[in-house]
Amino acid sequence: MTPVLAAQNLCVRYGGVSSAQAHTAVNDVTIAIAPGMAFGLIGESGSGKTSLARTLAGLQAPSAGRILFEGNPLTPDAIRASAFRRSIQFVYQDSASALNPRMANWRCATEPAHLIDGLTGDARRALAETLFRRLRLPTAALDGFPHALSGGQRQRLALARALSTSPRLIILDEPTSALDATIQAAILDELLALNLSGVGLLLISHDVAVVRHLCTDIAVMKDGEIVETGTAEAVLAQPQSVYAQELIAAAMLEG
Repeated sequence: MTPVLAAQNLCVRYGGVSSAQAHTAVNDVTIAIAPGMAFGLIGESGSGKTSLARTLAGLQAPSAGRILFEGNPLTPDAIRASAFRRSIQFVYQDSASALNPRMANWRCATEPAHLIDGLTGDARRALAETLFRRLRLPTAALDGFPHALSGGQRQRLALARALSTSPRLIILDEPTSALDATIQAAILDELLALNLSGVGLLLISHDVAVVRHLCTDIAVMKDGEIVETGTAEAVLAQPQSVYAQELIAAAMLEG
């Protein structure tokens, strides 16, 4: 089965006029995300997870290596093409950063579909209503604005926005870290339901418990590199690398 997204020997560097002076955020990473997979990327803050996620989503260019989208190299032209923009959606840790505060909630929820497909008028409104019901958002809030929603509702609105293009894969960068435990659990249940319906997920998190709840496959990242990968069951039960052992042991103590 051809992966939806794959990274091959991917490197991301910031700053400096030469590779020796630059900071390497992602170093020689190779991963593949199959259709319908719930893939977790875990590691401490600063391990390179967000840089990898943004690069896979086409939000920044790699410094070396390559990304494949459905088996084909992800070129700048491919990133701009509707096939990629429909298929791959990104949900930020801070949902407010992706939601236009001057745009009504129903327009926020359907903005990507509007931009890609030219969806207008009653059809766009109808899609928003469908997404609100799917994600258990109150339809009374369709004409409101993001600032009036709770944190959990804003994150659901960000998910609705991602779902508006019927994506094959949603990349989520710490989507529950700013939420309290009850709201976090509800959002994770929503994500699990989405995955069971066939939507692929790439979940970036420093929280092992969150990834355990949702993901079937895991990669462990440290200092920009993948130090371990496998099924969630295998990695969490019997981590092979010292770093993964320490990370998972610390998570168990916190839990």
